[in-house]
Amino acid sequence: MSIKKIGLVLTSLIISLIIVVIVSYHLAYRTKIYPFVYLGPVNVSNLTLTQAREKLTTIVRQNYPQEIILNYGDQSYQWPTQNLKLQYQADQSSQRAWTLGRQGNLYQKLKTRWRLWHQPEKLSLDYQLDWIQLENQVASLAAQLNQPAQLASVSIDQGQLKVFKGKNGQSLNQGLILKTIDQQLSQLNLVQLTVSLNQIEVELGPAEVENLSQRGQKFIGQKLNWQTKTDQAELNDNDLVKLLAPGSGYNLEQITQLVNLISQRVETEPINALFNFSNNRVQVFQPSQPGVKLRLAKNPVRLIYQSVTKNQKLPLAPLMI
Repeated sequence: MSIKKIGLVLTSLIISLIIVVIVSYHLAYRTKIYPFVYLGPVNVSNLTLTQAREKLTTIVRQNYPQEIILNYGDQSYQWPTQNLKLQYQADQSSQRAWTLGRQGNLYQKLKTRWRLWHQPEKLSLDYQLDWIQLENQVASLAAQLNQPAQLASVSIDQGQLKVFKGKNGQSLNQGLILKTIDQQLSQLNLVQLTVSLNQIEVELGPAEVENLSQRGQKFIGQKLNWQTKTDQAELNDNDLVKLLAPGSGYNLEQITQLVNLISQRVETEPINALFNFSNNRVQVFQPSQPGVKLRLAKNPVRLIYQSVTKNQKLPLAPLMI
């Protein structure tokens, strides 16, 4: 027999062997879950759908998490899962395990079955839970533990400059807590978490406090008059010093808020002329009145900003709007 014929025979044998293995594998697992498949901690490999459901139901009953425990410092918070209506779904979970390697086209099925031999599949358990109630529980805990940060500020009271360096805060990451609880429950684990809070650091250091104090000193006793054709008012030193931003520069948000307050006082809507006729004659006449509106092209924000920042020339000149 020639080498060529021997090669063809060997090739045919190899192909036939592969086909036999694939068919045998398919027939062996025709009604069973494929090897190396887990539902949470439960190995459901080589089981029929009914067997997997029964095994999963038994293990869930034996290891059912009775409560969710969150620890923070020396405090512990327990939430009974019965109150949260926790219920595992053995039927749905088993069905997902059984369909693994049976979905998609032939290539996708074979690829999944081959992968299972090299990389076990660990599926999460399906369960139901009153998530709204759990979210409310976590939100209530956050309300107890959260401490809002207080930003630094500066003020002038009777000629005395006061600098508040701010106060750091802390907050509970509610989304992370809920995600971790979900991961633990889906693996049938005892849910016991140690809570950590995110630190919100806004407090100024000594050098920053000193810098803000020195800049604020320049505004003590200063005033900024603003006026229109029909109205005028005065911004005192306490109004002006609040426009300072910690570190350096000026707080444009505060300046914008100040301009909005001015515009509410200054701006008026136009009034149309009023005519009241009687016997073909005008008995009552009220002339129209033009409205007043800040000219945005003039940019009052920029005007105030320039007034308090331009070379720190004090006292400040009157501001025309």
